[in-house]
Amino acid sequence: MRSILFLLLSLWLSTSALAASVPDASSLKQQLEEVKAAKSSPAQAEQIQSIEAALNFLSERDDSLERTKQYQQVIDDFPRLARELRQQIASFNDSSKSIRSNMSSAELDQEILQVSSQLLEEGRQAQQEQDRAREISDSLSQLPQQQTEARRAMTESGRRLQGADNATPQAQTQLTTRQAENAANKARVDELELAQLSANNRQELARMRAELHQRKAAQLDNYLQALRNQLNEQRQREAELALARTEQLAENSGDLPPRSAISFGLTVTSPAR
Repeated sequence: MRSILFLLLSLWLSTSALAASVPDASSLKQQLEEVKAAKSSPAQAEQIQSIEAALNFLSERDDSLERTKQYQQVIDDFPRLARELRQQIASFNDSSKSIRSNMSSAELDQEILQVSSQLLEEGRQAQQEQDRAREISDSLSQLPQQQTEARRAMTESGRRLQGADNATPQAQTQLTTRQAENAANKARVDELELAQLSANNRQELARMRAELHQRKAAQLDNYLQALRNQLNEQRQREAELALARTEQLAENSGDLPPRSAISFGLTVTSPAR
């Protein structure tokens, strides 16, 4: 009786260890190359398919783990990030950019080009954050169904893994695929759980970033309008100075039209002598 219990316990521990282990991607890639090179193997095609499937599952697992890490980071950092964004938003309440009074027309033209580009970028980023907040909101209605499907897939893959064996090389390859599949499903369940837990934080941060970009855009828009006004005023002054110089030349030369004719764009012929 004791021997039977010991055997059952050994089998359970062995199965649990197999279920808990996650295949190594680099080892699988090396194994895939070796299987591809063994062209005489009767089960080559099936082994290649199993190994490639395992690598795909591991890639999905890595993606889920990365997203889970990001969601957890949002939860951990939310108080600090929210505080920093609120401070940045508040700094734009009464702030405005001033224009140097001694800027030339060429400098004003260059500044207008740069500010116009910055304004477009801020508008783009504000729209991007608004879209992100909307996507998060929409995803919340889909999460329950996704979680149900992910848990079901994890249960089914775990059941298949419990019934697997590694008696032959082909069976070992199939076992590796099932291990990778189960690991991917577990990671997916964890990812969706963290997605739900972090949704409100992610949505609030996106909303605040959108507001920040909108305020930056409003400031840039006011600055841009001020630049254009100054450029127009400067060009008008330059035109008036040019007109004044032309009129002065006209008054100092008997061969040039009088001032009144220049002012109204008239052409006057000097009287014959």
